[in-house]
This record gives sequence, C-alpha cells and structure tokens, in this order.
Amino acid sequence: MVLWVKGVTFNVTTIDTKRWTERVQKLCPGGQLPFLLYGTEVHTDTNKMEEFPEAVLCPPRYPKLAALNPESNTARLDIFAKFSANIKNSNPALNDNLEKGLLEALQVLDNYLTSPLPEEVDETSAEDEGISQRKFLNGNELTLADRNLLPKLHIVQVVSILLLWPPKVLEHRCEPLYPAFFFFF
Repeated sequence: MVLWVKGVTFNVTTIDTKRWTERVQKLCPGGQLPFLLYGTEVHTDTNKMEEFPEAVLCPPRYPKLAALNPESNTARLDIFAKFSANIKNSNPALNDNLEKGLLEALQVLDNYLTSPLPEEVDETSAEDEGISQRKFLNGNELTLADRNLLPKLHIVQVVSILLLWPPKVLEHRCEPLYPAFFFFF
C-alpha cells in the first residue's frame, strides 16, 4: 500500500513455495517470505521493508508519508491490543471490563481526531478552535500512521458486524475519515 500511495510502479510476484526457482533461492536464502527486491538489494526483515520506501523513495519525486505530528503515531496504539483481548476472552466475567477498555481506546482515537492539530489552530484568533476538519490522522494527506491504522479498523469493523457489536463511539467521526471502515454499516 505504501508503494501505491507514493505513486511507485512496482510488480508483485506470487511465488509457489512448493517449487522454488533458482533465482528465488538466491534472493532469499532459507526461503523467508515475503521479501522486497529493489534493484539488487533484497530486504527480508518486515520492519526494514516498512521503513525502506520512506527512506529511499523520498521527496521531491515521491511524497513523504511519515507523520509530522508524533501524536498521530500514538493515538491509535491500544486499539488492536484491546480488541484482540476482548475477542480472545473466554471468561464472561471479564467481558464488561474488556469492552470498556476497547471503548476507551476508541475514545482516545476519537478525541485525537476531533482535536485540531497545531497547524489548524489560529493563535491570533480569540475564537474557540472547535472540531478538526482534517480527513486523516495527520492532516488531509494519507500517512504511514493511517496505513497502519486502516487495516486494524477494518478488522474491528468486520468482527464487530459478525458479532453484532458495532463500535458506535467512533461512527460519527470515522465515516468521513475512513470510508472503508464503515463500508458495511
């Protein structure tokens, strides 16, 4: 997704793991998949693969996707962990506390999304800042923070629909921000 958002032309090659070609064996010794091939460089570490496009494919030719506001990276951290704990819970006595924890994590994200970013605040104005009008976590441009959050929100959405437990806390904010998130509602 990062390469697509940056506007890079790339090829995705599906590899049959039962029939390794000689070239694939040379590229990724030990058969570690996935891997990223850029020129002659091969990256097999997923963390390096995530950092690589931002480090190499940088402005002015490609847009910068890193978040300018560090809070954009931390506003979403607990959501998936709390969601996973809620889904994996086998003790009905803990359901209320786990659901409350997830809703609090979603509320933290909602509060961040509705709070104006520093660049949205007019320091010369005496008026209240009001609700942020940005489309994404870090402004009106998609960043890596959004790329990391969207798949997790999608999982929360799909499972919530299956369990008939939609997270109403964010429904009013996520619809315009993340249309894919509320696609099924």
